Amino acid sequence: MPETPNNPGHSESEKNTASGSVGNVSFIMLLGAGLISIRRRYIKYYSGKFNVFCKRHNRWEIIYMLDNKITRRVFLGTTLCVVTAPLFATLLNEQNNLQKVLMDGQFFNAAELTLLTDVAEIMIPKTDTPGATDAHVIPVLDGLMLTWAGVKSKRQFRFIVAQINDLAKSTYGSVYNKLAFDDRFLLIEQLDKTAFANKKSVLSTHYRRLKEMVFHIYYTSEEANPDFILIPGGYRGSLSKQELDTIQARGYL
Repeated sequence: MPETPNNPGHSESEKNTASGSVGNVSFIMLLGAGLISIRRRYIKYYSGKFNVFCKRHNRWEIIYMLDNKITRRVFLGTTLCVVTAPLFATLLNEQNNLQKVLMDGQFFNAAELTLLTDVAEIMIPKTDTPGATDAHVIPVLDGLMLTWAGVKSKRQFRFIVAQINDLAKSTYGSVYNKLAFDDRFLLIEQLDKTAFANKKSVLSTHYRRLKEMVFHIYYTSEEANPDFILIPGGYRGSLSKQELDTIQARGYL
């Protein structure tokens, strides 16, 4: 194991109370922010931030700090939900081409986020247009579990993760996150066909709900709709003439 880099800019007390580990990694990325090669560099977790280190001229230097958040407004039915979500640091598992999320989210744990991120990217892969990862779909979904989801919805989204893992184990003998990419792709492809062919099963209901949310978050994102402009103001229908005159006089609803 290489020597452990100290964390510049943190006090000794912060170093002593910091949680996490140091390890040799090949890649690290921000979801939606592109892949950053950091071969022969190191990562350490301090006080809610991931710090990437590089040894230059026999000195450890922080070369990247992951402390980014996004704020997104999402309409679900008639409800406007405001979500502030961290962008998760990930490591690429080169053996099965899986982006492993390194930290727990606001609701889902790291393993659940890893699975959901991969499933969403299979649903909406990056081509000549942004994919689900580029649009921060899963960080937003994770945040919605706190600002929008009730007990039933939370249980439903957690349950579909467990169901996908159970399906992976019964089909390939391993949990989803350990499968090769081709096996993961075929698993989700077959699940998608089955879920829409038989809409009465519990698995179908949960999977279709997840897919609906993934596509809704994606298509209401700036990444998927760069020309989208939010028009300020409200909406009121079925106004009387007197109410309309009052609104016009004051200049707003």
